[in-house]
Amino acid sequence: MDYALLLDAFGRVHARHAWPRQRLLHECLRAAIRDGTLAAGTRLLATRALAQELGIARNTVLYAYEQLACEGFVVPDRRGTVVADIAGAPRPPAQDVPQVGLARRAQDLRTVHGAAGDALAFAPGVPDLRAFPLAQWRRLLDRAWRGLDAAQLNYGDPAGEPALRTAIADYLRASRGVVCGPDQVFITDGTQGSLDLCARACADAGEIAWIENPGYGGALAAFRGPVLPWRASPSTRKAWRPLRTTGRRAGRG
Repeated sequence: MDYALLLDAFGRVHARHAWPRQRLLHECLRAAIRDGTLAAGTRLLATRALAQELGIARNTVLYAYEQLACEGFVVPDRRGTVVADIAGAPRPPAQDVPQVGLARRAQDLRTVHGAAGDALAFAPGVPDLRAFPLAQWRRLLDRAWRGLDAAQLNYGDPAGEPALRTAIADYLRASRGVVCGPDQVFITDGTQGSLDLCARACADAGEIAWIENPGYGGALAAFRGPVLPWRASPSTRKAWRPLRTTGRRAGRG
């Protein structure tokens, strides 16, 4: 939250009142809480930090926070000041985002309902997150961050961290018998990123993409992105093979 911008905008709208700085800050924060800009549970900046950001005296901020607390808009605790959950406070109405102007490939993408955590058991692509070694992961992250230098904050190799690609290539040679080098390994942000990269790098618009039916919905979304017509081929217990086609380019799927 940019409090300086918030206060400046509020002050221009209400300049006719000529409020003193204390009153102006109090009215600004109260209005932001009531209209939902500062949502319930938001932790406000510490008085010293907010005073420094706004270039005002700390007592001015203390006055505003105390007034808000007296009115029930905020709740002080040991860690600072938190916006209270005010019953009946208006909430900005939810608005449907119009799709006017979106490309057809964007409009064709599937709508995702709910978070991944809401999925039932055995949902595809959702692992058992409770089995993840979180404590060990934190320790490894802390160790990695301690060894970070400023140069690593810049943009890296677009194919991925060279050391990681070398380690993956070594693993594939040792465990899978795959003969490859680091220059043949690309790091993406997940399965979806890999499918999208393959669809864009290995096919031209209009070429046919064959997918299993039933199959992975994310693959369908990846193929639709670069405007690839797709054909569904039924899955069987035997090896999957695309159905024969005449080779003619099909219309859009």
